[in-house]
Amino acid sequence: MKKITGIGAYQGLALAKAFVIKHEEIIISEKKIAKQDAKGERARAEKAIKQVSEIILAKYEANRDKLGDKAEILQGHLQVLEDPTLEEDLNELILEHHYNAEKAIDSISKKHQELLMAIDDKYLQERALDVKDVFNQVLMVLQGKQLKDYSSINEEVVLVANESTPSDTVAFDPKYIKGIINEVGSKTSHVVIIAQSLDIPIIVGAKNSSLEIKDGELIALNATIGEITINPSDEIISEFRTKIAQAKKDKEELKKLINEPSITLDGHKVKVEANIGNFKDAENGYENGAEGYRALRFCLDNKEIFKTQLRALLRASHYGNIRIMLPMVSNVDEIKGTKALLEECKQELKSEKQLFNEKVELGIMIEIPAAAIHSSNLAKHADFFSVGTNDLVQYTMAADRMSEKVSYLYQPLNPSIIKLLKLTIDGAHSQNREAGVCGSMGGERLAIPLLLGLGLDVFSVSTSLVLKTRSLIRKLNYKKCVELAQKAITLDSASEVEKLVKDFLSDIK
Repeated sequence: MKKITGIGAYQGLALAKAFVIKHEEIIISEKKIAKQDAKGERARAEKAIKQVSEIILAKYEANRDKLGDKAEILQGHLQVLEDPTLEEDLNELILEHHYNAEKAIDSISKKHQELLMAIDDKYLQERALDVKDVFNQVLMVLQGKQLKDYSSINEEVVLVANESTPSDTVAFDPKYIKGIINEVGSKTSHVVIIAQSLDIPIIVGAKNSSLEIKDGELIALNATIGEITINPSDEIISEFRTKIAQAKKDKEELKKLINEPSITLDGHKVKVEANIGNFKDAENGYENGAEGYRALRFCLDNKEIFKTQLRALLRASHYGNIRIMLPMVSNVDEIKGTKALLEECKQELKSEKQLFNEKVELGIMIEIPAAAIHSSNLAKHADFFSVGTNDLVQYTMAADRMSEKVSYLYQPLNPSIIKLLKLTIDGAHSQNREAGVCGSMGGERLAIPLLLGLGLDVFSVSTSLVLKTRSLIRKLNYKKCVELAQKAITLDSASEVEKLVKDFLSDIK
């Protein structure tokens, strides 16, 4: 029996045999082709791209219902191969510079990866793995290698890899994947997003796991605490089987809450909503520092691009009840600037006789400490608040949770964070505005009673956590949660707050 630790990216338990994925090394020849062979080589590249596109499309069709909106990840893979610049680059490298097809594809893949890695955005940097995944499939086809297809696997497994890819995950029948272990990766990687949507517990950052774990070895995976046990004892096996069976029963019980309100024992009602529709259902982490040039800052510097988006949103408002939310707001002027552009768009649409909702709401995300501190003023100009707790914690603590050097400082339960959340919620309420949370804190067991006690109105969580969050809220007493939050703010450290909340929840299942 041996134990390995990592980071629990999506909580849960699993007990199954290991299936270790080994990615084949792809060796690229530097040899150039003769000029007369260029057209044939170009056609060979095109044929491989078409073959991989068809495979990805088939996987998309097969997994669309299971993955829901997360199937867009596979659509994104298709778009990599449908990018018009791909054809231009291939023509240049093969027809003009006489690269062989493998060298051309490899060069294009590396160029795209480098471009993504150069962007000061952790989320976009991690999309480099998707690009590598897609182009590696093309390279394997070019080299006559078989793409991995695990659809015939019909026993429960825990996938183990140095860094599994979305194509690895969807190559299996999801009902047989009981857990995933990656040596590298982060909570924002697409494989984590897919695992979350399929309700598969996953651990990342488990160093040397693909070397330590052998195919067929029994694995007890506890993603709640980030612990992996290889060849567990009979006692641990029995414990896991009992807990997994209980978890299944609990899931069935949770289904009874689908149409029930999110209301505390003493009658305090809140909303529990699902984060859907984009890739940021999992946490969206950025590099440290508030100097980031993105989101609203980029939009206000590129007004024509921004107006195109605002016009589209306004037109969509005629067909459904939408609200517009501005990310990364730091001051009032940014809201005023957006409102001015929004008004321009409304006047343009009126002149074009386009229909839209005149009263579409404009809210803001509170992700930057400056916005939290100034929230009562911002609330005068916004219709609602949504706190992006992942970034708020990261910017406040100056700690990237994916960096091993400083991840210990990424503390959502730090009293300073709780104070900022109180400032934000009180600021929203001072202008009768609704305050919600759309970061991972909203679905975390230890954070829920604190957020409730701070007066949060809306918990926006991953679809797989909606019923769990609602269930806990229905077991809590709002007035006691208020007292808990007041006490937490006075404490000195995150560890003290954690102990306080654990004691508070000790009698609540």
